Amino acid sequence: MHESTIAQALENRQRGGFFTLYVDRPANIRKGVAEDIRKQSVFQGQLCDYSAKKIVREAIADGTRDEPVLPSYVKESFYVGNVRFWRGQNGQVYFPVPLVGNKPQVTWTKDGTVVTRDEIAPLLLASELRESTPSEEKSQVAFVGIKVENIVEVR
Repeated sequence: MHESTIAQALENRQRGGFFTLYVDRPANIRKGVAEDIRKQSVFQGQLCDYSAKKIVREAIADGTRDEPVLPSYVKESFYVGNVRFWRGQNGQVYFPVPLVGNKPQVTWTKDGTVVTRDEIAPLLLASELRESTPSEEKSQVAFVGIKVENIVEVR
């Protein structure tokens, strides 16, 4: 997908509204693995900036935390319509999405065949196996930065 297509899909959405995102990307696999392992995810995001989320906004206002900063891999932040994107140091375009708390529906495939994560776990990097949750004590909100090229659909 392209950032203009994503922005067009979200152009009539109200700020703060939810949307569903469909992503299909290559899995992060160990060196030397020859199989084509992919991760397809469906999850909900919120059309807002990270700093606009209530827990972050309130923590900034009361001095509990500093303003959020862009991740080190991000060169610049830009908008297409009312949708924010990031351009990485590597030239890739990312769509930063604050998550809304529901667990993503994930399907794994190995050479085009659906498999369980347990079946392919030995082939995956640890980054694919860990499940992180943001710390509300640190006034953080779950979000992901998704490569635009891996986004299949936005509803």
